[in-house]
Amino acid sequence: MAHLAMALVSGLTVGLLSGLVGIGGGVLLVPILLYIFKLDAHLAAGTSLAIVIPTAIVGSIVHFSKGTIDWPLALLIAVGSIVGSLLGAWLGPHVPAETLKKIFAVVLVVVTVKFCLDAFRITLPTQQKAATEVASTK
Repeated sequence: MAHLAMALVSGLTVGLLSGLVGIGGGVLLVPILLYIFKLDAHLAAGTSLAIVIPTAIVGSIVHFSKGTIDWPLALLIAVGSIVGSLLGAWLGPHVPAETLKKIFAVVLVVVTVKFCLDAFRITLPTQQKAATEVASTK
């Protein structure tokens, strides 16, 4: 029963954040599947992708009805994503689970740092220097 409750709460949380801020379900689902449901990295990746399908469909329908989709950009990125997904799904089983977790961790850290810097309007000294140089050339 606890397993069922955790699955439903996990789904509700992922769906809410996915629809609210467009967060990819995998960013939340993979850690949930790894650490709460104790799946290995390969099984977590595949399960996450299967879960994201209905989430993305429902969220897309709602955003479509509100006119909040940039279709030309979405279609261009989708083409690359489909090719990348095929390559990743083919390559994934050949990569050790611990390596997949490390790759995922690095991606999360880089994205998290970038988002935090942007959200809290923090400019690094190298960014300030580059902005000053660009402004002085105009």
